[in-house]
Amino acid sequence: MTASIAYNCSYSDWEIFDNANTFGQLVLNVESFDLSGGGQGVPISQSGQLYNDGGGNTGESSNSAYSLSGYMQVDNAHFYNIWLFINGSISADGAHNFGPFFFWGSGADGFATATLNSLTVEFG
Repeated sequence: MTASIAYNCSYSDWEIFDNANTFGQLVLNVESFDLSGGGQGVPISQSGQLYNDGGGNTGESSNSAYSLSGYMQVDNAHFYNIWLFINGSISADGAHNFGPFFFWGSGADGFATATLNSLTVEFG
């Protein structure tokens, strides 16, 4: 199974005597269930990192044909859910004032969009 994905993302974090972190990734998961609906696990879980920063930086990237893929056995005794999602986190402390001329703190943000161009499943 191969997913072709178009994405755009950007991130920003700033730090003054403090910490800030940004993280984003694309994930392709396939969940397996027996015919009565009982979960049987996640035979495919592939991820691709979009950004991971904690040093007071900004950035952006895009790709019109990013690929995630995996292999698994299928049968007629199970059904499968295919998920493509964006996962991420940001953390920061916020701004703090200490008197009229000094402040410290941190801030962070992240943004991502993705479109599934195609999903190729081969049986053989």
